[in-house]
Amino acid sequence: MKKKLLIIDDEPDILKTLEMTLKQEGYHVTTATGGEAALEIFRRQPFDLVITDMRMPGMDGMEVIRQVKALDPDVEVIVLTGYATLENAIVSLRNVGAFDYLTKPLESIDQLFITVRKSLEKRRLSLENRALLKDLKDKERELNNQNQALRENELLKQAILDGITSTLCFVNHELEILWANRAVEQATNLSMKELVGRKCPDVWGTEPEPYKECPLIKALKTGKTEQATMKYPKGRIMNVRAEPVADYKGRLLGLLRIADDITEKALAERALTESEKKYRELADSLPVNLFETDAEGTVTFLNPFALESLKYTREDLTKGLHLKNIVDTKHWDKAQKNVREMMSGKAYETIESLAQRKDGTTFPVLVNIYPVLEENRLSGLRGFAVDITEQNHRLEEMTRMAKLESLGTLAGGIAHDFNNLLTVILGNIGLAGWDMAPETPSARALKDAEKGCLTAKELAGQFVTFSRGGRPHMRTAAIDTLLRNTVKFSLSGSNVKCEYSIAEDLCHAELDEGQIGQVIQNLIRNAIEAMPEGGTVRVRAENVEVTEKGQTSVPRIPEGRYIKLEIQDEGVGISEEHRSRVFDPYFSTKVRGAQKGMGLGLSTAFSIVRKHRGFLFLKSSVASGTTVSIYLPAAREEKEAGQGPVDTVPGDQTTSKGQKVLVMDDEAMLRDMAEQVLQLIGYEVESVGDGREAVEAYKKSQEESEPFDLVILDLTVKGGQGGREAIRELLKLNPDVKAVVCSGYADDPVMANCEEYGFRASLAKPFSKTSLEDALRKALA
Repeated sequence: MKKKLLIIDDEPDILKTLEMTLKQEGYHVTTATGGEAALEIFRRQPFDLVITDMRMPGMDGMEVIRQVKALDPDVEVIVLTGYATLENAIVSLRNVGAFDYLTKPLESIDQLFITVRKSLEKRRLSLENRALLKDLKDKERELNNQNQALRENELLKQAILDGITSTLCFVNHELEILWANRAVEQATNLSMKELVGRKCPDVWGTEPEPYKECPLIKALKTGKTEQATMKYPKGRIMNVRAEPVADYKGRLLGLLRIADDITEKALAERALTESEKKYRELADSLPVNLFETDAEGTVTFLNPFALESLKYTREDLTKGLHLKNIVDTKHWDKAQKNVREMMSGKAYETIESLAQRKDGTTFPVLVNIYPVLEENRLSGLRGFAVDITEQNHRLEEMTRMAKLESLGTLAGGIAHDFNNLLTVILGNIGLAGWDMAPETPSARALKDAEKGCLTAKELAGQFVTFSRGGRPHMRTAAIDTLLRNTVKFSLSGSNVKCEYSIAEDLCHAELDEGQIGQVIQNLIRNAIEAMPEGGTVRVRAENVEVTEKGQTSVPRIPEGRYIKLEIQDEGVGISEEHRSRVFDPYFSTKVRGAQKGMGLGLSTAFSIVRKHRGFLFLKSSVASGTTVSIYLPAAREEKEAGQGPVDTVPGDQTTSKGQKVLVMDDEAMLRDMAEQVLQLIGYEVESVGDGREAVEAYKKSQEESEPFDLVILDLTVKGGQGGREAIRELLKLNPDVKAVVCSGYADDPVMANCEEYGFRASLAKPFSKTSLEDALRKALA
């Protein structure tokens, strides 16, 4: 069935484009040009996903999200806006429940497709979990109904058995009946006259000679009370007791035969035993934690799955195990309150709680508890608990990745703009100090300002790595050397020493050495800060094979060969309340400052590892240190790690003067700064604001026989043609065009492999006069 999407935007062209694009992907699309109209449509029919603009006349995007979430809490919402701010992103994602936050224009339509698919997948998982819980409730209800029917059956059978009176007769030494009560008459359909004088075995339908196990025969020999269960024809079973009757001198006069027909009771007990066996077999086979307690809360039953999950044994049950022993202390009061409310007649709902194992560890569960009543009095509790650890991990993983990707998009945009500003600042610092003596106070101040800008450049680099633009440039490499060198560099100057345990046969991996190096550096830096008095950090690396059986120790990792890196410190550790947030961007327990407490270290490490198709886990407790484990897929083919490509510039290292340079950038301040720097170097400069203007200027220079010797193109232009598109047009005009691509997205594929796109060199923002000259020299060589 096609997924139904509702798109809201006050720009008809955008609506039409999104509608056509998503319909081609197989979705059923409905559009609305405003929030009020969209809500009218939403009230009439359900939708799986809503994509809404943020700023619209009348009702804005935030209110639309609140309204549709109030009508259908399960519907997912994607914000698509051209007015991206960090505040809007946080409010839409955290406060009103949007799934993702995209900015217009989109980097690519694939970005929208991926986000739509992820949001629909999250909705599907939520609905499937709800259906699973409903199915479990239905099964529990069915089980309770069966048990209730069984109890009613048992009570009915017991009432029938209780209504049957015992048969009573007196026999002599020859076992001849001398007297019988009315129950015997009813049982044998014989009158008293017909009974008297007849032998007991003949009356009850046994063979003429009495059974040797007959209690009457035994009582005649022993003179004591004897009892036995006797089987009779037609399947009758009777409990027979023989009581000797003596005179006052102790002489045996005869025997009093007391018998109860227990046929129905025996059959009922057999049926009950079989029914209990089936119930136990069903309970033992269910992969759910089943439990029963008495009225005081003492646990009387745990199925095998529950015993294994809680790490208890049958012996623990016999010794005495209370319900509060298997419920986390913090949730015990809440559990008692729920039981009291349930007993008072209030409807009981499934609750989320924490189950506690024998060793004190806990795991999240969804719990259903039902009272067991006898004569309208509580005789115990019965219920089941579903372990939702894996579901919570998947949901946390999806939420974390959605959060990282959404904020990553915003971070990439901020980094781009930030790098533009840094470029202007660095360039003007260079211009200001062009002819200034280096020993003057002003020159030193400018040098310090330049250092500050370079530090800010590193922060912008973390933004880029954190964003979607930070794609790793993978190559097969040995990780042991990278690991040792990075750790050694990171520990330099600290009071922390390192102990290594690295396997000699460590596999190679497909990785971006720069990014993985940053991960290791961030983790070592965290370890150093966790041990202010010094200590030892232990670095381990080994090959591991993850199989299905290994999922207990290594959860949520697909089977395969991995390289496991582990960094362990002896520091202060992380408290339980902070552990769940350590991967959140900008969350930090450190003192905020220029370098510390930025809160990007672990979130950046997590983002990089996930982009390497790897996994990162953290274990920590207060005063016990922290251990971070990283699993990276091992390379399929082992190759010797070689040196990466090195840019070399043959020939003269001086730059030709008087040549014409065309600069294209959408930032006016950056164009002005670039013109001044290039003019001081000795170039003739012309600047334009976007790719189309650049193509026109280049074409005009050819027509006037004064062509440009070099073109510098900004890769990304807001609302206009960027460098990627412009170079295609320039190559048509001149296949030998010499062009430099410039961008604040330093990790963009075009920047990493500029020659494949027609450029001669790349220039990352922010750039200095030296890096600008190097790029021009390489392009002109």
